[in-house]
Amino acid sequence: MGLFNEMGACWLEPGADATVPNEFAWNSNASVLFEEVFPDRAHLPIHIAAESYGGHYAPVYLDHILESRRLRSRDAFWGKISSLMLVDAVIDVAAPAVGAYEFLCKGFGHHGKIINDTACEALRLSVPKILELGRDCDAGDDGYGCYGLEAYLEEEVHPYFYEEVEAGKRNPFNAHVEKALDLPYSFVFEDVDLALNSAYTRSKDSFRPTSRELARVLDAHRTSNLGDIRALVLQGNEDYIVNTPGNMWAYDNLRWSGLADYRLAPWRELPERMAATGLWKSSGRLAFVAVDGAGHTVPGDVRDGSYRIAQEWFQGGWRA
Repeated sequence: MGLFNEMGACWLEPGADATVPNEFAWNSNASVLFEEVFPDRAHLPIHIAAESYGGHYAPVYLDHILESRRLRSRDAFWGKISSLMLVDAVIDVAAPAVGAYEFLCKGFGHHGKIINDTACEALRLSVPKILELGRDCDAGDDGYGCYGLEAYLEEEVHPYFYEEVEAGKRNPFNAHVEKALDLPYSFVFEDVDLALNSAYTRSKDSFRPTSRELARVLDAHRTSNLGDIRALVLQGNEDYIVNTPGNMWAYDNLRWSGLADYRLAPWRELPERMAATGLWKSSGRLAFVAVDGAGHTVPGDVRDGSYRIAQEWFQGGWRA
């Protein structure tokens, strides 16, 4: 999906039978990172970007790099890592559940109410339990609290939206995709190795929040010569699975040294030069940009706007 709808060398356009060049392709900003082969590039800034479940990986990898520096490991990577970019990324599975009520029932973004009053009342009443289980998950070390949280969400929160999807109401592409592919009625497509996915789920690591690791990344600058890394959160306001209200809550409660200033930072309209509408706020080190009309794949949904937002970031923007 990312290759042909977001950052790859070409795009698939609706109604086309061939790909077209992607003028915003990733390779316009990419560099090879083998410093021993290209030492002249060792000084270039590195921006690490992760999307969706990448919010579970990228903060952990970065935290590992910083920890190896802190311990003066002989294998420590000392490249100039300037920022972390999190695109519709989950850092706490409780967050999208907290935001589900506002997203589905209160008309967040540019859509109206999606589910009925009975379902909305059930979602409203689920929020205190989500917060309770989320605290247990965050505080525990064995993963069982996170496993319990995910089980509750799958039973009590997410089915309301999934019912809309399965009824064809929230995914208008199913019918025309099946028609275009001319698939037999009995055809079954699985986009993941379910056995591998089940084993990973049973490990209980998959639901652990990465908020602690992200906080350490943001606070690395407080230790001399460790790192000076900023973070950009790029969010699509029409994304349900990692929704904007939930991520707003997650970052307003991220326990790092800049928490107080970030929470108090005002939300502003995106500048016209961004070729996108939405909201943003920043404390300088942490910036959150929420884009209208974009779902779970912001760079593919709002192409020119996403490119401009990223370029502004690379040039030191979104500081407040």
